Amino acid sequence: MQETHVTSRRTLLTAGAWAAPVVAVASMAPAAAASQVVSCAPTQIPQANGTGTSGWTTTLGSNPNDAPAAWTTTATPSPNVGTPFFRAFTDSAATVSGATLVTSTVQMSVVSNTVYTIRFNVQAGKGYIAAGGGATCATINSTAIFDIGTGTTRQVLFRGHTQTAAGANPSVFMNPPASCTVGGPRVNAPGYGGVAGAVYTTTVTYTAASTGTVELRMRFTMAAGTNSGNNDDWYVKPTLVSCRRSGG
Repeated sequence: MQETHVTSRRTLLTAGAWAAPVVAVASMAPAAAASQVVSCAPTQIPQANGTGTSGWTTTLGSNPNDAPAAWTTTATPSPNVGTPFFRAFTDSAATVSGATLVTSTVQMSVVSNTVYTIRFNVQAGKGYIAAGGGATCATINSTAIFDIGTGTTRQVLFRGHTQTAAGANPSVFMNPPASCTVGGPRVNAPGYGGVAGAVYTTTVTYTAASTGTVELRMRFTMAAGTNSGNNDDWYVKPTLVSCRRSGG
């Protein structure tokens, strides 16, 4: 589904030419012993492997502004996570309370005793706002959590934050790169670790206990702060890397 660009309270700022990305790789959990590579069919992650532009369901919680949150192949600014990717550009429009929750989910068919290896390429960007003609460079924290499973039985695959972690669980500090002058220009540049163009990559495994359907879910929480919104942004591409059948 081609993304429809929506006029936002937040200026869609064009990124400049950035250096080649620096890739941070998180450790991968080992595959089960005595396993063999098998076909990943019928499991698919639509869009994640470049297969079409449908399959995911995206919903917005309360208080969103009109900036987009959707799957797309192009965006301004342009990330380095690969295409197609999910862009969470929406902000909370609440001033005191009422964070906006952005959720994108997909149903995956899985086979029992199969280990699924999933890779996430992730970038974050500063949610600069154009209010006051560039009067402030302050942005507002946003967090992300990706998990897989059914109902309340889920395995967390990734936790991240742009400024402040949500709770005591381990969380990746994305530290989106800053490029802003108070009263002057600002550039929203997707990146990681303060470096424009850098990509955080994590590869994780999920073992299906039974044959059936599980849900892969990505959630982004945009904390309340201003009535026009300037939460930090997320760019994500999940990929199903491989499948292995345990036990021979």
